[in-house]
Amino acid sequence: MGFPHCPLCVALALLSILLVSTRGILSWALIQEVLKPKIT
Repeated sequence: MGFPHCPLCVALALLSILLVSTRGILSWALIQEVLKPKIT
């Protein structure tokens, strides 16, 4: 795997990683909020 050299490619890669991570964290928090009343 070669690392992208142009700044635009690096910015796009970081943006995609940031979007995926925030989406995963948000969906996990949403699932926790939905499941919390059912458990208690």
